[in-house]
Amino acid sequence: MISNGVKKSHVIGIVVIAGLCIGVAVLLIHSQGFTLGIESTTSTPTSVGKSSGRAVPAGEKEYYNPQYKFSLLYPNNLTAAEHDEGAGAMTIIFEYDDKKTLEGFQVFIVPFSGSQITDDRFKQDIPSGVRKDLKEIKIDGATGASFYSENDVLGETAEVWFLRGGYLFEVNTFKELAPWLDTILQTWKFTP
Repeated sequence: MISNGVKKSHVIGIVVIAGLCIGVAVLLIHSQGFTLGIESTTSTPTSVGKSSGRAVPAGEKEYYNPQYKFSLLYPNNLTAAEHDEGAGAMTIIFEYDDKKTLEGFQVFIVPFSGSQITDDRFKQDIPSGVRKDLKEIKIDGATGASFYSENDVLGETAEVWFLRGGYLFEVNTFKELAPWLDTILQTWKFTP
């Protein structure tokens, strides 16, 4: 009987400690402005709320960016926030309204003069150098690559990179959300 009591108290103690650790981690992540791994400089919501004029199905919102000439549809329980990274680069973060759910995705856009994404460019933006299951993909006619990677903060990620109009678009999320991100990327449209 004592051994069962000891086992129960150990289990309760472990659960309490795990809960406290998770709580502290969530507080730290939110207090440091967690944004799926890219630290942003300033927030400038210039495109959020604008429309390209396309039909938006019930349960979704449209994100439209006239500067980078694209729009996409995303679930209406997410919010979009733009962060100017300087030198013509921007990060757009799509995350849950409640800020408690650490799921979402981000789009990082940076000027790019090349016609192909090189290994050096991959290594510059993904220090781990990990690219698993590399596949060629198309996003509204733009050729790119999808792959899985690793990040010290996020763990395993799903990445989609493509070039269009003098920019490199890097879209990422958690690996387990890859199918969800794929359905969102199917709505991506480049605009004139």
